[in-house]
Amino acid sequence: MTRRGGAEAGAAAAATLAAMAAALLWLGGCAAVGPAPEAANGSLAALAEGTASAGSLRTTPLGSLVTDRFTLPLVAPDGHTAAAMVGVPASWTARLGLPGDAALTEDSVVVFFIAPDEPPVRTAIVEGAVVIGRSATVEGFLVEAPRRDGSRDIGLADWIDGSVAWLRSDGAVNAMATIGPGGALAWCRRAPTARSFELVFADRGREVVVPPPERGTWLLPTFSADGSRLFAFIFREGDLHLASIRTNGTAPRVYEAGLIAPNASVVDAYQSISAVDGALPGPGQPGDAFLFHLVREGRAAIWFDDDRRLVTLPRGSLAVAYAGPESIVVSLRDGIVRQTFRPNIPAARLFDRLALWRPQRGGAFESILLLPVVGGVDLLGLGGAAPASRAPRGAVQATQPSGAGATGDALAGPEGARGATNAAEVEATDPARPAADEIAEGGSS
Repeated sequence: MTRRGGAEAGAAAAATLAAMAAALLWLGGCAAVGPAPEAANGSLAALAEGTASAGSLRTTPLGSLVTDRFTLPLVAPDGHTAAAMVGVPASWTARLGLPGDAALTEDSVVVFFIAPDEPPVRTAIVEGAVVIGRSATVEGFLVEAPRRDGSRDIGLADWIDGSVAWLRSDGAVNAMATIGPGGALAWCRRAPTARSFELVFADRGREVVVPPPERGTWLLPTFSADGSRLFAFIFREGDLHLASIRTNGTAPRVYEAGLIAPNASVVDAYQSISAVDGALPGPGQPGDAFLFHLVREGRAAIWFDDDRRLVTLPRGSLAVAYAGPESIVVSLRDGIVRQTFRPNIPAARLFDRLALWRPQRGGAFESILLLPVVGGVDLLGLGGAAPASRAPRGAVQATQPSGAGATGDALAGPEGARGATNAAEVEATDPARPAADEIAEGGSS
């Protein structure tokens, strides 16, 4: 990954979404460094009133989060709190637990209280040198802490006071953890002196270890929507592969789906899921579906593990989420479209700005939109009306990044040529399996 100089970043900020939007485009698999979309620079109220051209989104402004201009925040499943990284973006070594210097800035993870039509309020700071993790529960969110002896610990930070309950602290490098249905935990683990990760799954006192793949390493495990399996990446000799792992038997069963990014790097694995990482499965998401981004193709995709088939979405799509048993929402570079799986119904444009869809459960909203802006992320609640809530006593109001000028270096993605996947690209006929050509036909404005 490259960083532009400060002067160049400042000049570009006036006409672009600056670092956070550039990071989102980078997460979406941009092959070459280029300008981000133009900034909206409007208020959330104006966004809520005017940008959903189809008129089908009922939105509630939830304010803006200041971030490190690169890392997407984690939103609690009920939508009342969020955690964000602030300050200087972490290095890849610190972010992913890779071999090398993992030095971090202290106190860079902040907790915010969220309420409708009010600015988010900072309620807690996670003390120490930690990076924000990959998933959250109603009780807290994952963090990871590199230690001076080369090890790395996994913890659950409390939404109220930021205190951390350490889940794994055993002298190993425990990294890239995620929480699954029922509280199961999966992560990558290696000795401080080793270079390859094994894959670990733990649930109710049972721990399953999948050794490092031959000539490779495990990266970024993700639970399926029903918890029946794990999906993870294999990085082997410069190529990135996708695999599924069944852990419900006496021994783990690994199926290697195929090559998804030739001539890749570990960072490409991060790119492949960053736009959807930390999101709850949407309503109706099949238990065998893995949502990700084909970084070399420059588009989102769904792998259906039971059918052993891949459905690809239009080029330029950044992310996909299920919005019901018969529909998906697709984040494009210029907005969001919703596709119903019923025959002969084209996709409907819902929103006219780059945004990511985050399903919610047990809260005031059905979903929350994350919208990159200069200096952070705007939040919009969808599909519900929440009563006004007061922030906890002693909380500090957050600085608002909307429309502000960017400072510091702009972040852009690594250069790379497009490649092809050897997994079969097919159109689906099952009601829960979308046909990509319908989205391409109906998704344009």
